[in-house]
Amino acid sequence: MSYHNWYYQRRVFRLRSSHPTLVKFTAAELDIPGQEDRNLGIQIDTRQASAGVTDVLVFVNDEEERNEDCFKIRVTAFHPR
Repeated sequence: MSYHNWYYQRRVFRLRSSHPTLVKFTAAELDIPGQEDRNLGIQIDTRQASAGVTDVLVFVNDEEERNEDCFKIRVTAFHPR
């Protein structure tokens, strides 16, 4: 997934998840030059989820943990018997 820094100067963004045992990131921070994009790696471990659908919020915060952005990932877990 790609994230764009809309600012004209370099920014460091910190990634958080509303379900940290279900959704993790390959790097907890993104260091992005002004007006550029960087990829963020998302790891989803459905073994930690109940069967069914779980909505996970991903928070993109600034260096002082103020929220810059938020988006939703819908995870569907199926556990065969």
